Amino acid sequence: GLMMGETGLPGLLLLMLDIETDPVLVKDVKECLNFMLQALGEQNLQFWLRLCKEVLTAASDTTNSDQTHLEEEEEEGDELGAGIQLEETNLASPRWPTRVFAALCVRRLICVTSESKDPAHFDLGLARKKLISLGNGEFLVLHLSDLIRMGFIAATGDCDPLRLEGLLLLQLIIDKFSQVPEPEFPGHFLLEQYQAQVGAALRPAFAPDTPSHITAMACQVCNSWIRGSGVSGDLNDLRRVHHLLVTSLTKLKKPASATQHTGFIYNESAMTLEKLAILKAWAEVYVAAMHGRKEERTHRKTATSESEDSKQDGELLDAESAGVDGKGGNLLSLVEPELVNLSKHWLAGLKDYALLSLPPEFANQLPHDGGAFFTHQTMEEARVHYEKSWRPILHAAAMWLNDGGFKNVHLERSDVNISDSDNLGLGAANAAAVKSPESINTDRFHLVYGICVRALCISQASDPSESIASCLEAMHCLLDSPWARSRLMLDVKLAIELCSVMHRILLTRDVMSIQILVLQVVEHILTAAKERLDGLKKLKMKGVAPANQEPKGNPECDYLGDGGEVGEIVPNESIVYGLLEVSLCVLVRHIPSLHPSLPPSLASIPIKNDQTESSVGQLKATLIARAVNVLQNLPQLSSPRGSAKILPSVLYLVTGVLREASLENVDDAASGDVSSSPAVQACLKCLKTLASDRYTCDERSAPVWVPLLQSALLRVLDFSKTGLDESLRVNQFTMLMAVAMFILHAPSAVVCAPNLQYPCINMFRLFVHDKDMAMRLRCVQTIKSIFQRNNRAVTAPYVQALAPRIMEILYDDESIRVASQVEFQVVKESLWIGFLLVSICEPATREELLALIAPAFVRLMLSDLSGDIDPLRLALHREAIDLVMRIANSYSSVSDFAVSLHFCGKFDKLRGFEEKLADKTRDLERSRSPEPGARSRAILAGAERSPEQAKFLAAPGSRPQIKFEKFGENPQPYVTVWLAPVNKTTSLQFSQVLKP
Repeated sequence: GLMMGETGLPGLLLLMLDIETDPVLVKDVKECLNFMLQALGEQNLQFWLRLCKEVLTAASDTTNSDQTHLEEEEEEGDELGAGIQLEETNLASPRWPTRVFAALCVRRLICVTSESKDPAHFDLGLARKKLISLGNGEFLVLHLSDLIRMGFIAATGDCDPLRLEGLLLLQLIIDKFSQVPEPEFPGHFLLEQYQAQVGAALRPAFAPDTPSHITAMACQVCNSWIRGSGVSGDLNDLRRVHHLLVTSLTKLKKPASATQHTGFIYNESAMTLEKLAILKAWAEVYVAAMHGRKEERTHRKTATSESEDSKQDGELLDAESAGVDGKGGNLLSLVEPELVNLSKHWLAGLKDYALLSLPPEFANQLPHDGGAFFTHQTMEEARVHYEKSWRPILHAAAMWLNDGGFKNVHLERSDVNISDSDNLGLGAANAAAVKSPESINTDRFHLVYGICVRALCISQASDPSESIASCLEAMHCLLDSPWARSRLMLDVKLAIELCSVMHRILLTRDVMSIQILVLQVVEHILTAAKERLDGLKKLKMKGVAPANQEPKGNPECDYLGDGGEVGEIVPNESIVYGLLEVSLCVLVRHIPSLHPSLPPSLASIPIKNDQTESSVGQLKATLIARAVNVLQNLPQLSSPRGSAKILPSVLYLVTGVLREASLENVDDAASGDVSSSPAVQACLKCLKTLASDRYTCDERSAPVWVPLLQSALLRVLDFSKTGLDESLRVNQFTMLMAVAMFILHAPSAVVCAPNLQYPCINMFRLFVHDKDMAMRLRCVQTIKSIFQRNNRAVTAPYVQALAPRIMEILYDDESIRVASQVEFQVVKESLWIGFLLVSICEPATREELLALIAPAFVRLMLSDLSGDIDPLRLALHREAIDLVMRIANSYSSVSDFAVSLHFCGKFDKLRGFEEKLADKTRDLERSRSPEPGARSRAILAGAERSPEQAKFLAAPGSRPQIKFEKFGENPQPYVTVWLAPVNKTTSLQFSQVLKP
């Protein structure tokens, strides 16, 4: 009988497994070992690893030769793990099924520890700390050297099942430990030190006599190692495994003679598996390289924008232009020499897959001699292999076409021989001599486009999200090419069909990343539609304009947009309707309250932007922002009357999203500023675009656009007044900015209606003295922008109502005692508004306005610059002086301003400036006719000053009441300033300050 040794019951069961011949008993023994490993493996990690290693390293001639080969590889560059001595085993030399099962147990042990809640299994630094403190060495990362050794022994075994299991073990090790850092060498990963062992384990799999399924699995391990082991940052470290992939390309070539067909090939299906595995591995490496290059360029642009004057940035730009990249550049430099060959094989493999995907009624279209990588007799077996490999190949082909495949088709060589099949018709290698580059590109476009659309149409809810994401990424890469977009819009029905497919994906997929990819594809469709419309307009203008003149805008060209002259948007026939449908689906799916039939009792949930839910909240806000960006471009694709049909839907959705995105919790102080979220910024940008659209002033559409924009503005004003409940409120600054978008960019016909103008003014009046200084600053900045608008019909009412509020800020005692940067910015912006008022008023009334503003500027200046002065107060002093100098240098009639400066007596250090002003004052006094502002100068100088005025002006803390009335109105506009206490007022009138 069997005796239980030091290895206990597991060792005894393994010994039974090696000598037992009953298949039922063998199955029962394996199940017992699996249950024991699942239950006890994590607590007895060292025991199970030692037991499996004893089985795999049992003495045999094959194992000894493999061990010698491993030591030679380790001498090349890595000595870690070389000192491990093989322990004597109480097991006889096991049979290959037992060794395969031992390798399988190691894989299961890794999976058990990966499901554990202890992160120390995959963190070397943490595992070492626990080993020192607790004396517990049961952590998988501490045995990584043993894992690599067992993977090597199995991968270089003497039987195919063991070799396959060893490769699977190596791939699992790479996947689990690829991102484990090396604590002793920051910036490096733990697997980097095992390059020699991995390369030695993979090399035999690429020998000419290796079975196809072993080579296919080895290609997959090579792909995982290059993309995830961390060594891809160093070009030299990549060459070992890259050379193995390059040697595999020889198996793609057409055999030179018929005898080579039978050499080491088991059947044609195995050949298909091998070739597709090679193409799949290269495709995944190419995709990873392209993504890496894109990330590096984005990072480099960000770094350059932050310090564009730095010399280092200039070196970075030189490196980019020279092609010196990091990880992505290294990978790409290894793949690019093979792209000429790989691209043809990728396209040929895709056509094979397209042919095999045809329904049975089109079986007569299949080539009689097979495809590029399958024969007519092995079609059924080949379908399984193509189904596992086509997605990364499709993605790589789309990337290659976008990165120059379409553009450089005329430069392709015609000596790349793929197969015996002559009917592929996908490029110079297989196309007839009479085929034009345009025709070749068209075939390639329809091949990739057709496979993507078919896969997305037949996808089911049970399909993994990765397959859908791969198709969407391929479509995104394909449509990123201008040529592909132009080819798509040659038949608008293709674009409309693609919008319907994207809509279906949105309805069946809740994954946020999938929905973002859908909107990226939709954005390309939108760009293609805009490019097509621009091309049609240019073509029509060239036909209308004389030959000797440049083509100019023609109103008739607007009818080329969706809707035409009638303005009818037909579902399933309009690209605008398709884009609107997709955007509506996204918005209603994430903001249910936008649905008109939603019960009012359903409370809205604010869109999260805080860091606690940053991953989900940021993705959701980005998704909504992309949908809103699509909406804002829809009127540009429509005719004047067609835009009037879709504008109500667009405004309803945008204002609804604005309200929901600006909701914030009343009691949540850490919720962050929702006004800076992508969703809110996209809504504000959309309102700006719609308010300034050319159709607002087009007589064909303005009668509809103006009332609709007024309705949208009224809805925004209503949002700022009402709330949902006690726990939620609307961010007021967001509403203020939304109102400002209309005031700053909409025509006067929209914003000058009294029922809209007065509520807008009252909103600014309310927030200009808000207790929140940040809110006050934003309000003052917005007022400044409104005053700068070059439309006095819009600006004048706001100047009348809001300029006194700004002057109150300047005359407030708190403006002198600024205590924070925000308060300083408020006063600074108020000073600039005062300067702006001087620049926009009529020249004849500038002196009167200067007499009003001068004391406000002067009181903010310091009479004594000695001693310890607060930096903010000193900065405010300099800002006031700078604006005074600007006024003095810009305008000649500044007598009132000069008198005001002398009256305040705070400019001992500006004596030369005062003398210049005094000379101008004397020149004006010699004039015979009284000039405007004479009485104001007399009051300020003291000649006609009443006792009340003198007392008031002498008070250091006086704050006059200022009123701007009828600013910019006809026939007698004037501004009244009260220079006396409230109970004793004396008015000073200035006529014609600003003419509209």
